[in-house]
Amino acid sequence: MTAADDKKKKRKKKTVSEKKSSAKAASGLTDATPKASGAPTAAPEEDATKGAPLPLVELVRFDAATPTEVPDDVLGRAPCRTVPDTALAVVEFENTIEFESRCCTCRVEVFRSVLLALVLGEPLTSDACAPPPLAVPRQPEGLEGDGEAEEAADADVQQLSDVLIAEYDALQIAKEEFEDKLSFPKEVSLAVQRKLRQLPQLSWTILMCHGGYFAGGVFVNNKCITHKSFQRYVVRKKQGGKQSSNAKDGGGSYNSVGSQIRAAQEIKWRIDVCHILSAWRSVIEASHFIFYVAPGPQNVAVLTDFSSLPSSAQTSQLGASPVSLTDPRVRKVPLTTHRPNFEEVQRIYAELSQCHVSYCIPRC
Repeated sequence: MTAADDKKKKRKKKTVSEKKSSAKAASGLTDATPKASGAPTAAPEEDATKGAPLPLVELVRFDAATPTEVPDDVLGRAPCRTVPDTALAVVEFENTIEFESRCCTCRVEVFRSVLLALVLGEPLTSDACAPPPLAVPRQPEGLEGDGEAEEAADADVQQLSDVLIAEYDALQIAKEEFEDKLSFPKEVSLAVQRKLRQLPQLSWTILMCHGGYFAGGVFVNNKCITHKSFQRYVVRKKQGGKQSSNAKDGGGSYNSVGSQIRAAQEIKWRIDVCHILSAWRSVIEASHFIFYVAPGPQNVAVLTDFSSLPSSAQTSQLGASPVSLTDPRVRKVPLTTHRPNFEEVQRIYAELSQCHVSYCIPRC
């Protein structure tokens, strides 16, 4: 090997070494011992991540707490997010406070529908006075037997069934349009935060309506200012379902004594609900939250649409229902519920007006 070949070989090794150094510099990698040439180190990456927030760890958690337990000092910037696979939302207050001699942040979990009603809705009026007591006629004894049928207009009942079918399609479309417009907020304003701390003191309307049962109550300042519950005989024994549902599905007729009784009682049930909601109009309009339990479109229509009632009911002068699905305050109850009665209404109110409060510290 000549001296010229030696020089060429050394030059080639030097070129390969320079290429490797350039590749390391471009990728941010260095040798264990940095070169004197000033090759980049991992320090810039540490600077880039220095401002990233550390994950939080719960120091203590209070379940079924009242929102008034949230300290006033935490109010400020408060991002919020949904909790996957649950009906809950989390509001994370960024202001720090001292709890048990440690510097903490506060986190509050509430039902998502409660938070959305606060963010997107607003009471129509500020008058939440209790309405006068309303008497609902008691159901006569013996209606569940085969006694004498009450007079019922078959044409009116059939018209009611047709309207309910049309209402189902209209409600489905309205629901989809409303949910498309609905976007969950990324941050909660200071005004909403203050309301969030006063959930039990705000005005709540809870309505339950299905199977001939109705139960409702209005709560203000953690007290029920009015409530009503009653039942009409509209469900077939053993078969279940209201008379109008069974008849329109081809499962029966209106010619039997029992079917005529059930059809007449269903119309009376709808009329009674109409009168109750109309009497409660002022407190419903003043409510911050309107939660309902009404499985299926027919039961929802009992609460939201008075126009389908027979003209003989003389309810046209009562106006439209104070409950509208397009109102952001109106929400389905996000809980498993039981038969409508006042005790169940109270339970729903107690569950929805509670929250979970956590005090968190950064993970070390």
